[in-house]
Amino acid sequence: MNRVAVIIAVKKAGRLPELQAVLEGAGKMRDWALEHGFEPDSVISITDESAPVTVRRIVDAIKEVVKARTCEQLFIYFAGHGVNLRYSEYWLLSEAPDDANEAVNVAASVQLAKRCGIPHVVFISDACRTAPEGIQAQSISGSQIFPNQAAAGPSQAVDVFYASLLGEPALEIRDGNETTSRYQSLYTRALLSALQGEQPSLLDPKEPNVRKYLRPHKLKRYLSDTVPRLVAAKLGLLASHTQVPDADILSDEFAFLQDFDPGALPLPQDVAPPQTRGPSISQPLQTRASITSVVLQQVLQGEVGDVLKNVNASLSRSAAGGRSVSEALQREANSFGPTHFETNCGFKVQGAKFKAIHAGGLNIEWQSPEVACVIVGDRPMANVILEMADGRAVVLPAIRHFIAALTFNGEDLINISYEPSDHSVVWQEYSQVREELAALRAVISSSVHMGVFRLNAQNAPQFIERIRYFKGIDPTLAIYAAYSYHRMGNPDLIRDMEVYLVGGLSASLFDVALLAERDTSASNTYPFFPMLAQGWSLLEVFGALTGELKELQPHVTNNSLWTVFKPSAMPLLLNRKLNQ
Repeated sequence: MNRVAVIIAVKKAGRLPELQAVLEGAGKMRDWALEHGFEPDSVISITDESAPVTVRRIVDAIKEVVKARTCEQLFIYFAGHGVNLRYSEYWLLSEAPDDANEAVNVAASVQLAKRCGIPHVVFISDACRTAPEGIQAQSISGSQIFPNQAAAGPSQAVDVFYASLLGEPALEIRDGNETTSRYQSLYTRALLSALQGEQPSLLDPKEPNVRKYLRPHKLKRYLSDTVPRLVAAKLGLLASHTQVPDADILSDEFAFLQDFDPGALPLPQDVAPPQTRGPSISQPLQTRASITSVVLQQVLQGEVGDVLKNVNASLSRSAAGGRSVSEALQREANSFGPTHFETNCGFKVQGAKFKAIHAGGLNIEWQSPEVACVIVGDRPMANVILEMADGRAVVLPAIRHFIAALTFNGEDLINISYEPSDHSVVWQEYSQVREELAALRAVISSSVHMGVFRLNAQNAPQFIERIRYFKGIDPTLAIYAAYSYHRMGNPDLIRDMEVYLVGGLSASLFDVALLAERDTSASNTYPFFPMLAQGWSLLEVFGALTGELKELQPHVTNNSLWTVFKPSAMPLLLNRKLNQ
């Protein structure tokens, strides 16, 4: 198999602290590739050891690989500073954050990798996934490192391995056994041990004298178990920091990352100490991914009563991720504010207050700083600017027959849902599925917030059936689903779902149209930008980054799941002619 490795290491990005372990880690990754079947000219090292690492250097290297059309598997390894902006990953290169474009937009690059024609692309990110610090870093826009081209045939498999969970750091830890100040990445150390065949329990098949394969799913489980134990052994079980890797695997069960001659395997190595008694150190990942997946499956199978009955007992004893699911279920089960408006349309908020509402000529009826009615008339939807008491703004469609419910937790708009007014024509249908819908919305919103909402080939069809069943009830479910289907590389599922969305509401939503690869400027598409914040990182690759949105993008807050604009955006928003 023709394989290529592009190994990127950035020790120093702008004025950020210099990293100590990245060049050594990149060198060991290069050694692994050269010793395990990669041709010398197929191992491309791009580091700042002798020259700055730029977007152009990376783009040129990958462009040549794609252009050759001979590569069957491409590894892209990055070690350096990373940040998470608007729920999307960015790798900072040498001139970042001073130059906002000198960063890798990982989400956009993954999307382009799916259509580059290479059957299997593997991203390995040994970088932090924390929020940026400072005004400069918060303005990172980033660049794509794959050519923007449409290859013939279906979307290709892309696997992404992360050194940490969403919102967490990737640690460099000093080796206490060394007399010098030597630091190492425990993630890359564990990764290389598996790639080199030192962990025989990970290899398939188990029969002797048969060629062995390291598969992505087994590597994911190994890293999520081993790295936290390595960190605990270095820092102590009571340390304030831990590190739990994650991965998003889209390749099938036949994919492999490395193969081995059974007669040439190295001796097994114990990279991490045995697990001590007590809760698993990797429990946060098990809670975030595994438990939310189980709860989602229960809801999709109609076992709502059991979920609502048992979730507090089973999840609240777990780590933070489990508590988040439990809290979301409680929040959804206990809806707030009025259940009907005389206008059958409006907004209500908890955790914040409205300062003003701008609705492009529509009539507004205030009830309190937390509740406002809107008269949309015969329109299916209308854009409304909700100016909050702290000066920030949220722009949402007012949807006929629906009340939009917003929940803030500090600066984070953690949830938006649309509930039919109980005086509306859709209330009777909604009341029959209200409990199931609340449970589904809760597990989805909490798992999206934690970065682990991942439909798969088994439950994706079930999910779209629930969307069909709910018809136009709560269109935010269609947004969540669209991003998950996009992750799976299946725009046809998004287009099918949009048909049901438009059939129920007589209009579509920007995020759904964007990911369905449809014209987002159509008159029946609302609002005029992505509602989920992660959509901003994908605008350019889908050809939807208009001049207006490019001007608005720097004014989007970085720490909210849903799009919230800074006060500085108000003149731009008010200058836009809404609903005309």
